[in-house]
Amino acid sequence: MTTPSYLLQNNFNIYYFRQRTPSDITVILPSVKKEIKLSLNTKDKKIALQKVREVKFWQEEFFKIIRELNLKERSMRSLIETDDEYVETDVFGNEISKVDIERAKQAIEEQRLVQQFSLLFERKDRLESFFKRDEVPASTLSEIDLSSVNKINKFMAVVDLLSKNPEQSAAPYLLQINYNEPKVIKPYVYGEGEFLRSIKIKKLSIRRDEPQLDLNNPSHIKRRSFSERKKINSFFTKAIDDEIQNKEKFQKNNSENIILEDIELDTEDDAVNLHKLISLIKSGTDFNFENLKKITSTSTVVSKNTLKISELFEKFYRERSKEWNSQKTHTTNLAIYKICIEIIGDIYADELDYRHANIVVDTLQLLPPNRNKNKDFKDKSIDELLKMKSEDKYTPMKAQNVNKYLERLSEAFEWCYRRKYIEENYFKGFKVKDKNQKIKQSELRDRFNDDEINTIISNEIYTLNPARTFYYWLPLLGLYTGARLQEVSQLRLSDIRQNKRIWYFDINEINENNEQKQLKTINSRRKIPIHKDLIRLGFIEYYRHLKELYNNEQLTIDLIFPDLIRGRDGWGHNPAKWFSRHLTTLGIKKKGKSFHSFRHTFADSLKQNLAPTNVVEELLGHSHNSLSLDEYGKEYELKTKLEVLENYKPLTDEQIFKIKKFKFWKEFAANNSMVVQKNIDFNRSILKNKHLKSALTGRLKF
Repeated sequence: MTTPSYLLQNNFNIYYFRQRTPSDITVILPSVKKEIKLSLNTKDKKIALQKVREVKFWQEEFFKIIRELNLKERSMRSLIETDDEYVETDVFGNEISKVDIERAKQAIEEQRLVQQFSLLFERKDRLESFFKRDEVPASTLSEIDLSSVNKINKFMAVVDLLSKNPEQSAAPYLLQINYNEPKVIKPYVYGEGEFLRSIKIKKLSIRRDEPQLDLNNPSHIKRRSFSERKKINSFFTKAIDDEIQNKEKFQKNNSENIILEDIELDTEDDAVNLHKLISLIKSGTDFNFENLKKITSTSTVVSKNTLKISELFEKFYRERSKEWNSQKTHTTNLAIYKICIEIIGDIYADELDYRHANIVVDTLQLLPPNRNKNKDFKDKSIDELLKMKSEDKYTPMKAQNVNKYLERLSEAFEWCYRRKYIEENYFKGFKVKDKNQKIKQSELRDRFNDDEINTIISNEIYTLNPARTFYYWLPLLGLYTGARLQEVSQLRLSDIRQNKRIWYFDINEINENNEQKQLKTINSRRKIPIHKDLIRLGFIEYYRHLKELYNNEQLTIDLIFPDLIRGRDGWGHNPAKWFSRHLTTLGIKKKGKSFHSFRHTFADSLKQNLAPTNVVEELLGHSHNSLSLDEYGKEYELKTKLEVLENYKPLTDEQIFKIKKFKFWKEFAANNSMVVQKNIDFNRSILKNKHLKSALTGRLKF
């Protein structure tokens, strides 16, 4: 059973919840505690896990409401200035309109309300004792009037006073509390035998178009803010009531719902009948759908799951997105979910079927590639794009991209199916065949031939001093390790290690100093011996110099390439773009040639040298596809891997001799070093390159 990081035990083996408050929340609510700590009052891990999940649920809901309120407040401030007359001036003499003043007042009031409810959460034990008193007329928090900050403060003061003095009479204090008037629903009385009692309706939702408030009107702003505060009040009181009474966890979405659509009230009888229906439902009376027409003949009543597919995607994203390290994955997946909703509409989960899946597949094959990047397609609707396709104004996306969309949708709906939100994953197994795709898998990416490798290492980067550290080392590391660009770009100083006099790269995903590292698969974790040619070219000397600077705190970042800036898709994003441009400059850029071609060069050369397949797979970070080797067999020893690498010679001695060793800029000179620093070129300065200077600002003391 996996234990969450936020579930801990104290010295008495009692479990408690502990987690730091997110930095964005502390900015919004400066008075909130920097760390949330709550005892779960149990030594049983199973019970603790159940309780901590509920605590985590409420914590996330609480943070979500705070963020939404903050977003609304910022949205109000960003609205276009109105033509209202200016009524006041600030301390600098600037005029302020009454609309802006009203927005500020309401935003502050909402923020104060959330802060006070957060304090109520901390008083759950006191509240429970308060409601157990015989003198207290209310039994739950929802019966107390908490519609304003002053009323909440007054109520909390009473609770605090009585908790400190449990023997004191509560009567005088209770007179200071405001109570909500109980709502009595009087059911409509029908004649006996008029309805068949068979289906109980738990909830009624009536869908209608609500009038939009004018946010440039002070009175409308006040009305909207009042409704927002009512929602906040309802949410928090329900949450606290459920928790202090140990009831079943409150769910925002009920799994069963009755929705009345397209209601038409043409006559007085229709209005009376609708009133009868609502009275029946609110009173909890059972009735049969077959007799519904006796109440209202104009409404369509359908039993539905209240979750729409947009909400399913949101739930899936909230849980699974924590596993996605790349920002590109987040952006791409969200765009795919959005397109799916655009195509079939934001329908209810139980309406989804194979018909919708087929519509999505057919439509995706007609949409253009890079829709969100190309300005010709970005703001176009699905119908507008399909019209453009009918006029042959673009070529649709490739089958490979369509299949990526379907794979991501299938992954999301499979999660929904396993959570029982839908009856079946209707996208499972959907795949589009590309009639034009007849290229072998091994030919999708091509290796560099000897002439191309010679062109790369004969460039001025290796005959003169390079402009950046990764310009020099990344192609060499790719050539001599076969590692992926992301893997070598994100290397840290701690990833260069030595064991039994063998230097090696430790490819891992350990996040030191909260730095993000990402690997493609679990098999990508591996150790790659450092080739003797890299040592000849001075890589270990390069590493040791950076290590000395880092230990002396001259260098504040432990990256092997300290001037490398993390891009949208990780540390390999910017080097990939640079190397693609570099190949174009060298005249060897063509389809199938990229940095990944070094990996193919490495693999193909070892294959031609008849290297053991299992060792090659491990060097490349691939699975052996064997239970014996993957599950039971340990990783090959470094000595075994090194023996295989010693027979791999992508560069001749003559080529290596022509490569000029890398030298640092004068700002990289170690302050306290007693050794002559031969790897420093004191005629070079990072200040002469604005991009290099910008990359190293804050990372290198110069």
